[in-house]
Amino acid sequence: MRAGGGIEVAANITSTVTALLEDVQLTQNETGSNPGNGGALPITGPGTVTVMGGDVISNTASAEGGGLWNSASGTLIVDGTLFRGNVASGAAADQGGGALFSDGGKLTVRNSTISSNRADGTAGSGGGILVVPGSVLTVTNSTLTQNTAMRAGGGIEVNATVTKTVAAVLDDVDLLQNQTGSNPGNGGALHITGPGTVTVVNSNITSNTASTEGGGLWNSASGTLIVDKSTLRGNMATGVVADHGGGGLYNDGGALTVSNSTISSNSAQSTGGGILNVAGTTALINVTLYENSAANGAGGINSAAGTTTIANSIVAHTTTMGADCVGVTANSTNLDSDGTCQASIMADPMLGPLQLNGGTTPTHELLTGSPAINAGDNAICAASPINNFDQRSQTRPFGAACDLGAYELSGITIIIRLFFPFTATP
Repeated sequence: MRAGGGIEVAANITSTVTALLEDVQLTQNETGSNPGNGGALPITGPGTVTVMGGDVISNTASAEGGGLWNSASGTLIVDGTLFRGNVASGAAADQGGGALFSDGGKLTVRNSTISSNRADGTAGSGGGILVVPGSVLTVTNSTLTQNTAMRAGGGIEVNATVTKTVAAVLDDVDLLQNQTGSNPGNGGALHITGPGTVTVVNSNITSNTASTEGGGLWNSASGTLIVDKSTLRGNMATGVVADHGGGGLYNDGGALTVSNSTISSNSAQSTGGGILNVAGTTALINVTLYENSAANGAGGINSAAGTTTIANSIVAHTTTMGADCVGVTANSTNLDSDGTCQASIMADPMLGPLQLNGGTTPTHELLTGSPAINAGDNAICAASPINNFDQRSQTRPFGAACDLGAYELSGITIIIRLFFPFTATP
């Protein structure tokens, strides 16, 4: 009735517990409602649990952690495990976590797949993962797909407070086809509540849907969201009110920084097909925004208030209605295709299709003759170690100057394409 439909790991300060589950099947376990946490397994107190391999499938918690639940002082490590069809039904905004929930401890997820889990309570959050104040979350080389939350964070919800923040790092993660319900329906792939800090690197955020704001990623009024060497494509925000939108990214007033990344073919039913900044600061450095769309407003970037700056970036070929940019300040050299971004170059950027051009995330290659080649500001590229490399980890600059956008044209790529067919011939 209380917790741990399958296994309970109960520890205290004077007597801790260490547990290893290797290739274990945790299936169709459930909790009652007192309080109803950890459908398959909860950690109580400062215990340490490592789950290696195995499956966590179709478990149910009436409140939090349909699959696994970690305590405020616990350590939960998951490596090579499948989570599928788990459900957490807590009704409050800080309840949910269809597959995984951390109540303030340390949660590490590696080499795992989190698929088709649900936070189905009235305001349930974090269809795949929910971490609340005090937590430290690390997710690497993993996939979260087709998870659903009624409130926010179809894939992941990061919930922080002023007194207890949350730090999260997502490295080499695929957030694919996650979605939110409509209460209110923000952050199809990931949502930050409060002053949390989330870093997303080397990741794909693809085809996620939010019923209101932030089809891909949603940052709070006091949050910090950093995106580097990542691709956001095909995400959608379906809210129709004027301040709804942000098909790829939505910033509600915090600090959003995007570098060496591609934002392509995202859409909004209202405005900001690629990005919507309603307050706070958004900074884009060596970013490619291409073929995003909005039904009513800027198809590329809409900065309704606050400050949005672009540097060494490309914003081009928005579709449906709306301009490339509204309310954006251009720093240094940039390129847009309709003259609305204050860019120094207005032209067709001449980009190839979105595909793998080296590295782990797809990019738009700069085609021969592109005006973005050697048009960047070397000082901006050299301003930090991050900006010395493009999205594929190609060193910048390759030629006389940095290229604009996420892709740095290099002779290495051309040589491989010319000679690979010959080396592959028997």
